[in-house]
Amino acid sequence: MRQNQNTPQVKYADARLLIVDDEPVNVMLLEAILEDAGYCSTRSTSDARLVEKICDEWSPDLILLDLMMPHMNGYQVMARLQELQSAGPFLPILVLTADVSPETRQRALSGGAHDFLTKPFDHAEVLLRLQNLLSLRFLHQQLHQQNLTLEDRVLERTQEVEQSQFEVLERLARAAEFRDDDTGQHTQRVGVLCEQMAHELNFSPTQANLIRHAAPLHDVGKIGIPDQILLKPGKLTPEEFDVIKTHAEIGGNLLSGGRSEIVQMAERIARTH
Repeated sequence: MRQNQNTPQVKYADARLLIVDDEPVNVMLLEAILEDAGYCSTRSTSDARLVEKICDEWSPDLILLDLMMPHMNGYQVMARLQELQSAGPFLPILVLTADVSPETRQRALSGGAHDFLTKPFDHAEVLLRLQNLLSLRFLHQQLHQQNLTLEDRVLERTQEVEQSQFEVLERLARAAEFRDDDTGQHTQRVGVLCEQMAHELNFSPTQANLIRHAAPLHDVGKIGIPDQILLKPGKLTPEEFDVIKTHAEIGGNLLSGGRSEIVQMAERIARTH
């Protein structure tokens, strides 16, 4: 690798740079400039139709793109890249052109270009514009990674909160059930069976899981039923049975006003079961 002793080490020497130009002289000149500056990962093609394939296989960090080429011009390449990378990482495009007219610049910018290099190339300008765009590229990647990390942490925290909610509601259901079933198994069986029925009725997995955790609270209103009726060993009188039936309303009122989806569903189940 050639490197001018007066040229400082570039900041992004390992950046992958793709040169797309149908003029071999331009390609050779750019390759020499980049090599002298210390860039060590450069590829080139004179056929714009290969850009998409190269991007898929090699994932360049920056494209130096000529506008006027046979088969497929630079505008068409940019349009295709925008389609492919609309939701992907920021890929800077440095347009190579001898046409400095405002119309050309405006068309290129609207088509996806991020900066321009005017032919014939000035060595210092090539390196400065490359550095600016690469800084944006890697800053964008850093922010993207930070966002992913933040999303993972938010998701993890959300799952922890949901699990805590499930645990509290499960214990509330067990507390109500222990008054007349010291095993607490009835509430759990109801939850499992309701989840199975939800799957059979083509509920989404999320909804079925929500029902699984909300259904055990169907009898939480038993907390408000007097022991002499709830725990009566013999047959209930019609009046006593009417009191027992009020546990649905009591449970619904106990769970009313909840803001979370699971508490709202538990209220509906308790009130209507």
